[in-house]
Amino acid sequence: MKRNNKNILLQTAIAAAMAAYLSGCSYSGNQAGFIQQPKADNSKEEDLTQKIKSILPAGAEYLTADHSDKKQSIVLDDINQDGKQEALVLYRDTRDNKQAHFLILQEKEGHYEKIWDQETGFTSFDSFEVVDLEEDGKKEIIAGGQISGPESPKQLFIYELNQDQLVQKENRSYEKLLIRQFGNSQTLSIFLLDGKIEEEQKAELFSYEAGQLISRSSVELNPQAVPEHITAGLLADGADAVFIDSGLGAHSMLTEILGVKDGKLIKIGDDNDSTLMKAYPLYSRDINGDGVIEAGGMYIPDGYEDAAMAEIPFIQVYYDYKLDGSKTAVEERYAEEGQHFYITIPPDLYGKITIKPLDQGVQLVTVSGGETVFEVKWAKKDDAGQHGTVLGKTNDTIYYTELKDELPISKDQFHLVGEENESNTGS
Repeated sequence: MKRNNKNILLQTAIAAAMAAYLSGCSYSGNQAGFIQQPKADNSKEEDLTQKIKSILPAGAEYLTADHSDKKQSIVLDDINQDGKQEALVLYRDTRDNKQAHFLILQEKEGHYEKIWDQETGFTSFDSFEVVDLEEDGKKEIIAGGQISGPESPKQLFIYELNQDQLVQKENRSYEKLLIRQFGNSQTLSIFLLDGKIEEEQKAELFSYEAGQLISRSSVELNPQAVPEHITAGLLADGADAVFIDSGLGAHSMLTEILGVKDGKLIKIGDDNDSTLMKAYPLYSRDINGDGVIEAGGMYIPDGYEDAAMAEIPFIQVYYDYKLDGSKTAVEERYAEEGQHFYITIPPDLYGKITIKPLDQGVQLVTVSGGETVFEVKWAKKDDAGQHGTVLGKTNDTIYYTELKDELPISKDQFHLVGEENESNTGS
């Protein structure tokens, strides 16, 4: 979506101005919407700042949506393409059962005037987007959030701005939401997860036409699974897909992959394989930065088949998938969750190593022959004594190896978790 440069400058300037104003109001949410930016059109900025200040109730809390693309409390746009700039302000009225609102002001003859203050019934915003769903130049306002307690379904509202009137076009329940273009479509689609745990779970793809959501495709999901994280991206063959990572049972996770072909959702892979059904949570993401989303799985290394679940040092494997369900391993790693590091394993050793525990350390050894291919030990920084080759450090821990010979897994395959660029695109 293209946006006028002047509008962008004004929006960033308003955000900067409102940062100063926050000293007089509470704030709830991500501070990214208030980063200092270059000034633009100071008279409009000051007018809007003062107008918002005069309208909002005392003690108002500014909000940002938890799962929106941009963390903004103020959105500037010409929503209905009438040549008048609108400002939308997300806030919570602490006097009104802490209800979330969005306030709409419109530019009129160089000044901003309030035209609408929408009560949502939410306590916060799960999603808030201003997008052109029909590619007709006019933009819809999409707001989602929790109406009551955390166990209740979220509600999705779609509004259109007609002159000075906000008109509600859609109201439906949902659990997770994505808005994006799929395949060769030139318009945005809305992807929703909805249903009731242990009864029915469904993924559905909608278009928005003439003020209505039109269902284009749906797929039944595992009703026992509780969706935690969804991310959309590409499969290895270039097809679009949505990856749904859901909790299952006490600690397991199921990943359900839905490809998009000719505008229809297609479920990919076998839910019972060790990649999609795993013992512990492992979210889908672009693990290697190639633009393709990988699904993570894990397997039990040799020698631990009869061990208690909590004692198994699982080895993680990330796979690329294609629409036909075929998969290719692209990364294998051993992650020591308690010590916050992981070791990437070279492809020639995939499936060929196991884990040997040490006192304050581990070795990776080959299944056939027991050859040590990597070693890491750890100690508190303030402990006396000399350590071998240092692999990494945190504020209070040093990671090192005492082996001097060059090993099949090089030292640069050791990573602290904080060093990793988490390239997730999900919610």
